[in-house]
Amino acid sequence: MTCTSARPSAPPAPAPAPGPPPPRKNELIVALDKQDGLLALPGAAIKERLEAALSATGVPKLGEAKVRGVKVFGRSRLLVATEDEKTTALLRQSASHWTPKLSKSSQLVVPRFLVVVNSVPRTFKPDGPHAAQEIYAHNRGAIADPSVITEVRWLNPKALRDPSKKASSLLITLSDIVSADRCISQTLAIESSLCPTHQYEEPPTQCYNCQQYGHTQHQCKDKTPTCARCSGPHRTSACPCATSKTKCAAGKRCDHFSPRCAVCKGSHTSYHRDCPTRIKERDQQRAHLSGRIFFDPNFDPLAPANREFPVEAPAPLSSLPSPALSDSSLPSVSSS
Repeated sequence: MTCTSARPSAPPAPAPAPGPPPPRKNELIVALDKQDGLLALPGAAIKERLEAALSATGVPKLGEAKVRGVKVFGRSRLLVATEDEKTTALLRQSASHWTPKLSKSSQLVVPRFLVVVNSVPRTFKPDGPHAAQEIYAHNRGAIADPSVITEVRWLNPKALRDPSKKASSLLITLSDIVSADRCISQTLAIESSLCPTHQYEEPPTQCYNCQQYGHTQHQCKDKTPTCARCSGPHRTSACPCATSKTKCAAGKRCDHFSPRCAVCKGSHTSYHRDCPTRIKERDQQRAHLSGRIFFDPNFDPLAPANREFPVEAPAPLSSLPSPALSDSSLPSVSSS
């Protein structure tokens, strides 16, 4: 009788890590300077200051707004929770009125969800005064309101130099996660053409101070900057010209230097798209986002509530409301 040893079974595959919860619709974030004294106050005092700022606007609805609570997080962020979604929407739309009264440095942080729209006819003018309203007017089932479209631009303006190119890709920035996911689950109609959409792939996070990956220049601990062109101990904007030892008059087009990557030490700039380290970082990022189609991992495009927003009778473009806030004056949300 022969005995055979049983082979140990392979360990079960680990369960996938749960995705981040979708943002609560009754919350908003305010950014302040790191040295702002408001951040050092207890939560009750900050809440009292916020309610006083709302009342100081002289707008009755803002004075009646109910704030449930506040929380300081990170180095300079303030989380504000209101009693319901309508109050949060009111505070978002009127941020330019109450944020200066809260603190000189306070600014509303607007969420950014970037959607790529392909095959858009070149006849569309993304820099036109009614670009956002026009997109909304023809896609009202996907987009909640024209004000959630904070930016519209061509993804690659250089591609438009080819006169034979009849269509190109748009990059649309939205502040509403539901609208962004509905834009992805549907095709958008632009210039009478149905245009496929997908989530924009952000480039790897790279520090402009030390040129390394994984953090931003605001989080960098290195006191001495590193040049992204020659890897020297100076800022990239102050890179000297080898011919005169001073800043070249040609600026960024100066070719009198020997490029050296501060990351992989190769003969190219630190931001070169073919840098082996950059390619590795990009591949890791793609692997992390593999299979993720929507911004909200719990978004179900087949759910009746997610198919479209209630659509009323179409309104002329001239009667559509303009965005309440100017996105150019608001900070971007950092993934870090």
